[in-house]
Amino acid sequence: MNAQRDPDMSSTEAIQRYVEAYDYDNGYEGLMEIVKHTLCDRGTALTMFWRSGAAHLLSYAARQDVPVVDLDGFDLVKGIEARYLADTFTNRSVLFNPRNDRGTDWTADYLTSTEKLHFNEAMLQNSMVTLGRKPSRTIRK
Repeated sequence: MNAQRDPDMSSTEAIQRYVEAYDYDNGYEGLMEIVKHTLCDRGTALTMFWRSGAAHLLSYAARQDVPVVDLDGFDLVKGIEARYLADTFTNRSVLFNPRNDRGTDWTADYLTSTEKLHFNEAMLQNSMVTLGRKPSRTIRK
């Protein structure tokens, strides 16, 4: 059994531990299964969104613009964003702050990018912030 591909889905905490230890350089296989799982926490989803390289992956305006090598990652972050904005993650016990993830500011790429980035501003906030009902729009810096 490969721990990278066979997550323990018995609890929100077990899923978060798996996501924390996941090596995103090895691809995204199995992560969408976690995103769709009823025990996936909102903070866990936001962790996966940023650690998967959202700032790079969402520089593409549409799926047809994405190089084949990045398609799985693009589909993952778009799937996370869709569920996150629809507010369908019922578990909310994991705090994730993309501006300070163990000292890493994932939003710095967004803030310094000259590229057009295609995701909702709600993804820049920590996982405990209540979502507003603003429509998704293209963010340009």
